[in-house]
Amino acid sequence: MKVIKKTLGRLLLAVIFTATVATVANAAAVSCNNVNVPQLVDASLTVSCGGVTFDTFAVVLASQGTLQPVSIITATFNAATGIIDLGFNPNVTLPQGGTYDIHVTYVAHVGSGLVVSIDGSVGQSFSSMVETVCTGGVTSGGACTGTQLASVTVFSGTNNQPIVSNLALPTGGNLFIFKDIGTSCTFPTQCPTGAALSSFSQSWHLQKIPEPASMLLFGFGLAGLGFWGRKRVTK
Repeated sequence: MKVIKKTLGRLLLAVIFTATVATVANAAAVSCNNVNVPQLVDASLTVSCGGVTFDTFAVVLASQGTLQPVSIITATFNAATGIIDLGFNPNVTLPQGGTYDIHVTYVAHVGSGLVVSIDGSVGQSFSSMVETVCTGGVTSGGACTGTQLASVTVFSGTNNQPIVSNLALPTGGNLFIFKDIGTSCTFPTQCPTGAALSSFSQSWHLQKIPEPASMLLFGFGLAGLGFWGRKRVTK
């Protein structure tokens, strides 16, 4: 009888542990629909990846000169890591003494139950990007009409810089993104061959908020394993 009870107890613990692992694994699974690239960035562009939909894109020239077309060249989602990568090409090459500045805005509609972290980078040389993330809306000049979550300056030649970290959105929500991206070659001795703005990118790191049932089941599993280990030590 003791052997049967011991066997049943081990089987129950195995079932609880397996169900817990499976539940946690399934909670991290997300789907993605990628946009065809390259594609012009304008108001008609919509990108859906990993539970996030990006739309309402706009590109405005904020300096003298001619606005160059901006293209989206990367739109991928890695289900194993939960990372969305968006890459853009502003197609800008400047001669000595030139400056170029654009404002890029879009809205990210984030699904419920996600924790979001955002990174950003800009290239190629003598370029910078000021990125502002808001809730509630953003003006054409980059001022938040809701809550400002971040305003970070990123320089060319650096790796992805953190913009927003571990933002929990249990019921989902809209994030308004404003990018002030510029490049200049006002000091010819520093840029004898001119300056270029060939890319800027955005990485969205997504995690599922653990469901209460999953955490409760996980807790039962840990408690059961602890109880079983305690009985073995007692014997």
